[in-house]
Amino acid sequence: MRQSDSVTVLRELYASEINVRFESVWDAGIHWRVGDEYNGYVGTGAAEDWDSAIYEAADYASGYYEHSGFNAWWWSGARSNYWPKPDAPTDQERIGKYPSPRNPTE
Repeated sequence: MRQSDSVTVLRELYASEINVRFESVWDAGIHWRVGDEYNGYVGTGAAEDWDSAIYEAADYASGYYEHSGFNAWWWSGARSNYWPKPDAPTDQERIGKYPSPRNPTE
């Protein structure tokens, strides 16, 4: 993901009023959380780099907030545009790790 792509994803999350928090931990990657300390965190995770952390948090947020404008934007093509890496998780791989925006029970 290019820097401008990462910023666009963060701006879309912000525009949809979805709170995300990132923390860099030396030698432990980038930790992310969806939610906030006032209303609680609804999802957490860690990734090896910033782009992966932003993608994972965005993917989680899209599933949790399935009726948000962000979810509509993410699944209208943004997800594949912003995550072109060959090792990106497929829908089947992400089931169980993150809630599915298409079927919250997955």
